[in-house]
Amino acid sequence: EFKGSPATAENGYIFIGWYDGDEMVYDDATYVPDISKEGKTFVAKFEEDEATIYYEVVNNFGGTVSVSSETIGMVNGKPDGSTAIPDSNVYRFVGWYYDKACTRQVGTNETYIPTKADGTLWVDGTTYYAKFEYNLTSLTIEKSGVEQYKDIDPNQTFIFNIKGNGVDLDVTVHGDTWSVTVDGLTVGAEYTITEKTDWSWRYNCKGWSHTNGGSGSTNGATITLGLDGTITFTNERAIDKWLDGDSWLDNLFSLFGN
Repeated sequence: EFKGSPATAENGYIFIGWYDGDEMVYDDATYVPDISKEGKTFVAKFEEDEATIYYEVVNNFGGTVSVSSETIGMVNGKPDGSTAIPDSNVYRFVGWYYDKACTRQVGTNETYIPTKADGTLWVDGTTYYAKFEYNLTSLTIEKSGVEQYKDIDPNQTFIFNIKGNGVDLDVTVHGDTWSVTVDGLTVGAEYTITEKTDWSWRYNCKGWSHTNGGSGSTNGATITLGLDGTITFTNERAIDKWLDGDSWLDNLFSLFGN
């Protein structure tokens, strides 16, 4: 009576079956042949197990990946990797991460090919995450009006407030420059730009225009920021003097002889 032999797979391999030449005679790990098989040699066959690696975009925001999954040998497999592709120039790629919370970065290039240490196995179900965020850009606030072309008053200033997407910022446009550029704003975000007309009281704001359009009042615009842009506020000087009403006068001098 034969006792048989158990077939035990090493890590990363799976048992296929017992073979007599090219013929599989048993698919359980332990094979006990009967007496009629005396003198035969039976071979236990194994094959490399597989692992599937996944590639995902964090929260499906801002882009796609060229390959969402691939299956390779658990021991000797070599992944081809995946490439992160922004949906448009509104977004930028940040990096590849080992966790969805994006605390363990594994790569900063758009194309990421996973690697493993020698002697280790690929883990089935491993997922790598591509993170995208809104691109950053700048906005130019520009003044337009009579004094830009005639009788320029370099001492006049105009104050604007930019609010939205966590920003609440006052900026100043001076009469000798007529524009200011604000960096670090987020593409695709909504901002409201308001001229503080109580400061530049000598002028009336007649309206505004923006390269990407928008909505709002005469002295305030709500816009969705593109990759770049300029918003222009047009003013008309209503009061020539720095003081209004009866608060000013002309000083007249004359010469008196002896």
